[in-house]
Amino acid sequence: MFLPKAYLNGGMLFSNLVLLFVAALSYYCFVLLVRTRLKVEGSFGDIGGMLYGPKMRIAILFSIVISQIGFAAAYIGIPPPFT
Repeated sequence: MFLPKAYLNGGMLFSNLVLLFVAALSYYCFVLLVRTRLKVEGSFGDIGGMLYGPKMRIAILFSIVISQIGFAAAYIGIPPPFT
């Protein structure tokens, strides 16, 4: 929702480079997650719990809940007044 204004503020070259970097980083993380999921069965929380212990499982589940709340809150807003 804020990307157009951030793109305008950053300028053409910087914004394109940062956008490309973030896209490549997201792709790399996604590939790592899929590779891990193919070797370790279970949900994301289960994977973190098996690999790093129960504290990491709780941290992963907490971050999923927070991100879902953020996604839902981003689309709840006050509608513009009718004129």
